[in-house]
Amino acid sequence: MEQPLFLTLDILDLRAYARAKSALDNAKDKDQVPTGPMVDLVWEVMAELHRRRLEEHRAKEKKP
Repeated sequence: MEQPLFLTLDILDLRAYARAKSALDNAKDKDQVPTGPMVDLVWEVMAELHRRRLEEHRAKEKKP
């Protein structure tokens, strides 16, 4: 019984993340930008992806 529960919770988390990401993507101005823990997670993920891309770009520039 435990496995389906964890899968269900994962699905709910992923759906909440997708809703938060969509709300951020579709915000037309700063008043429409949502707030909350899941939105904070979206910002963290986007920042991490940006940091990784910068590192990859810098690593490519350093190669002779």
